Amino acid sequence: MKKKLIGLVLLGAFFLSLGIVNGQIYNTSLESERNAGISLNAVNETDDNEDEETNDSTDENLAKDEDIDEDNDDIDDEYEDENKREVQIEVSENEIQIESKMEQGNVTNKFQVKIQWDDGIALKLEFESEYENATTESELEVEFKTVFKKIIEYVDIDGDGMFNKSNDTILQEYLIDTFKDPEYTAITQNDSSVLHYIKISTADDVFTIHLFAAGEFMNVNSSTITPTQVKLDIEINDFPFLNSTSRLAVYTKLESESEYDVEHDTEDEVNGFAVQESGLASVMNGFAAAFTWAEYANIDGITKDVLVNPVSADDIDANDEKIFFNYPHGTNIYHDPKIGVQGLLTESPKMSTDVSTNPTDGAISDLIANIPGYPLWIMFGIAGISIALIVFKKKK
Repeated sequence: MKKKLIGLVLLGAFFLSLGIVNGQIYNTSLESERNAGISLNAVNETDDNEDEETNDSTDENLAKDEDIDEDNDDIDDEYEDENKREVQIEVSENEIQIESKMEQGNVTNKFQVKIQWDDGIALKLEFESEYENATTESELEVEFKTVFKKIIEYVDIDGDGMFNKSNDTILQEYLIDTFKDPEYTAITQNDSSVLHYIKISTADDVFTIHLFAAGEFMNVNSSTITPTQVKLDIEINDFPFLNSTSRLAVYTKLESESEYDVEHDTEDEVNGFAVQESGLASVMNGFAAAFTWAEYANIDGITKDVLVNPVSADDIDANDEKIFFNYPHGTNIYHDPKIGVQGLLTESPKMSTDVSTNPTDGAISDLIANIPGYPLWIMFGIAGISIALIVFKKKK
């Protein structure tokens, strides 16, 4: 019995090794064809000029298969064209409006961010998606508003790194309610695209919001901004601290018609446009208005964690909510939130379309795929084992 079993294993191993060898020969043959060029007709060309033309044509074909990024923003140009939007800025005495619009066939979607400054700096996001043909017309709307109201200096008594009114000691409250005239600049890039920049500062320059919007993907301050969002950087400079070890909490009011979903993995993270980002999404009519932020800030040139309190009822209006952005003590604090609409981008070229639920599945499949001769060795191996089993049964 043992001799028969050993014979079975040896026979199967023989056919398995034969499959591997044949597969390796097959792979080598394919590699040789690739190295010889895509067009087999090029082998028969003898004229030097024709050889050069063939090589140029091959190079062009290869270039088509690769991502092209002429504006050097790490985003494939074709993908950028698919998501390109028309952006317009309107500036009035007490409001600046950013409008971003895209038309695709019978569908038009646009979002607006209205910025106002009075009792705080308010950003109201409004999104509309319209569908219209000869017989049907429909419209979907999403609204979301965030207001930066004040800065609270506090001593973190309970040591959790977040402002808690019942536990921590409030040293002072800085109201965000007096402002300089806002600044708007249209910055033309090397590829002729336009980056829209808006700056709104308090009268003493302690609190500033830097807003960036564009009709295509752009790299701004080491961060990728997509055409479906507005980047709004928070800067706190030379805050008049009363204590050398205190922390700051920026009181931020939230207004929405729906509840907020906490996002630990944001759309930008999934698409590969951001890392270490969190946020809130307000989902209505199948679309999501999103308010996201980096989980870290630049504090006097050093990267430090930013902690954000859970969403809770607003102190003044119980129908609204609030959060606190908590920053370590520092002379200059620079943080990177964003506001925009999720679900508008086409599938990202950086995002995998085959996500395994088991983290080891991908590694195992890659290992198998890299075995020389795959998948020919499977056929030979199965055939070998099948023959061995038949022989074994006959002997039995």
